Amino acid sequence: MALLPVVKGLRTEGERAVQLIGPFRPEAVCLSVGREELLFLRDFERRLLQGATREELIQEYGPEDFDPSNIEEEVYLENLRRFGEVEKPPPCFSAAVRFCVEHDIPCLPLDMEEQVFSAAYVHHVTTWDVIRRSWSKESLRRMGLPGTSAEELVEAFDKKVNFSEGYRALERAREEHMAKSLVRHARQYKRLFGLIEQERSRGVLQRLEELPPLPI
Repeated sequence: MALLPVVKGLRTEGERAVQLIGPFRPEAVCLSVGREELLFLRDFERRLLQGATREELIQEYGPEDFDPSNIEEEVYLENLRRFGEVEKPPPCFSAAVRFCVEHDIPCLPLDMEEQVFSAAYVHHVTTWDVIRRSWSKESLRRMGLPGTSAEELVEAFDKKVNFSEGYRALERAREEHMAKSLVRHARQYKRLFGLIEQERSRGVLQRLEELPPLPI
């Protein structure tokens, strides 16, 4: 099994992902997205390969899948532009899905489905957590984000938006879910290549170390 931390939104990450996936010759590829997002990405990439243009698909799907969906995402992409062109859906994931479609390789989700995520959100995030994040939105826009690399910037952004215990607990729950998904997929596929968003990669690796080892 090989794992690659990726920076969501940076266009060059798509090229890097494919350059590393190809030589590994995986039996399957898995991404730190939920089932619903993966279905969208698979359909989107198939349509592009069939000859549709990105502009045509934006009109068909609607702008919400291609534009920043909230202030946090807008600030994230604005700051990430310091390190190159940015795009949504994240090129690291869309390029990996395209590779899988072209090579007829299974592409699998690691993250929670929407229903599971909603239940985890209700369990971990309190009203006070939501209020505190709401208060921090405008200061996030004014302050900008530090970082001499895209990876440092992403880590700094994650600390700023997930500063309260409820949101940190939610992200830990995602990391545990993704680690368990990796183990489950690795039991089926010997050569598994996983792409995990930079800010969750360290936590996922830590959760993997805590799980029982895979049988050889």
